[in-house]
Amino acid sequence: ILHLNSNRFSGEIPENYKDFTFLAELDLSNNLFTGGFPVTVLYMLNLLYMDLRFNSFSGELPYQLFNKPLDAILLNNNQFSGALPENMGNSPASVINLAYNNFTGSIPASLGYVNTRLKEILFLNNQLSGCIPENLGLFSDMQVLDVSFNGLMGHVPNSLSCLEDIQ
Repeated sequence: ILHLNSNRFSGEIPENYKDFTFLAELDLSNNLFTGGFPVTVLYMLNLLYMDLRFNSFSGELPYQLFNKPLDAILLNNNQFSGALPENMGNSPASVINLAYNNFTGSIPASLGYVNTRLKEILFLNNQLSGCIPENLGLFSDMQVLDVSFNGLMGHVPNSLSCLEDIQ
């Protein structure tokens, strides 16, 4: 476990962090880190919890992120941009927070087809467009779904009425 949150650390994440192959939790939130998504995280084979919230990371997310066996992906309040990777549905995460970034494009349709463990997903305050995928209502354990403050349009999928645990 490595928690370095709530300090004034800055700069980019060192490349030698990829040597933390046994690390299960990484919390670098609430610092002043910059640069693109720290790809060194992708080399941490046993990582289950990744918290990079409240920094100044920017650029696009690598598609490999959603192929990792992470349970929590917390990337909110950064400056990430670009389209969301189409393979988001590959992630086994129960919590994905992408709020308060600059993502564009649509919510990937793959999201509702593969991951059945998803309990919370937050897309609020981005620049997403298109429709809410119908399959988002297929998550039987979904508790939080927030797509507010985007440019979404179309109808609200009927399947959302099936979310019995939604808060």
